[in-house]
Amino acid sequence: MVNCQNNNGYQKISTVQSAVLVILRLVVGWHLLYEGVAKLLTPGWTSAGYLRYSRWILADFFGWITSNPEILKVVDLLNVWGLILIGLGLLLGCLTRLAAVAVQPKEAFQFAFENGTDFVCVGMFDFQVRDNVKTAIEILAAKEVKNRARPWA
Repeated sequence: MVNCQNNNGYQKISTVQSAVLVILRLVVGWHLLYEGVAKLLTPGWTSAGYLRYSRWILADFFGWITSNPEILKVVDLLNVWGLILIGLGLLLGCLTRLAAVAVQPKEAFQFAFENGTDFVCVGMFDFQVRDNVKTAIEILAAKEVKNRARPWA
């Protein structure tokens, strides 16, 4: 059994379940990375066709995007690089829980530092920096984190 979280009452999953989740993460990561790189390497690729012919509740919004070339360029750029970066993040296992908003920063920082990590690299909005730095400092000041075991040391 692999413990999803240390002593916080989270459910345990089997090694097989853990392996299946890792394989799924890698397959999805590869697919997203592939799609992003394919779009990046396709001259003149744009999401305009997809957006223009969309139907349902966001059709008017997508139509507005396609009617503004500057906004369409930004959407295309975000699409390509979002696919590439999310794909790489999934393949490398970088910040997957935090990115999925499955764990709040305080829990994520605490888990990382209590389990031996010396630093964390986190993307955040400007308005979150002060609170996240304060949280990290508070967690690092705790006795159990200061004296944490580092298996590699």
